Amino acid sequence: MILIITNTIDYTSYNVVTWLHYFSDVECIVLNELNNITEIFVSVCSNRKKVLLKSRYEEIIDFDKVSSIWYRRGPIKISDSNTFNIQSLNRILMDENNCLNEYLLVHDKKYKRLIINKMC
Repeated sequence: MILIITNTIDYTSYNVVTWLHYFSDVECIVLNELNNITEIFVSVCSNRKKVLLKSRYEEIIDFDKVSSIWYRRGPIKISDSNTFNIQSLNRILMDENNCLNEYLLVHDKKYKRLIINKMC
């Protein structure tokens, strides 16, 4: 996958995307003012980290699959609506807490019971 960051009036970038689609089967995603980032998913568990972005056009950008990033011009825009809401943040924190619990239970066998203080 190739990620291209540009603006809507950069015709050269769109010519390159057309050329890539014609001569290869590589997936290209173009981020610009119209197709900006609407959601960010981050997961860190043990030594693995996973970062996914979701664009306005419902494209999922998985950085494990991105082979190249071509920054042409323009800023990377993150949509203000629902990018970071409390429910998403709580879900992320709960997932990270579960990963930490699993890691401790698997890697620390000398304790028979694991007690975790939780804030209410």
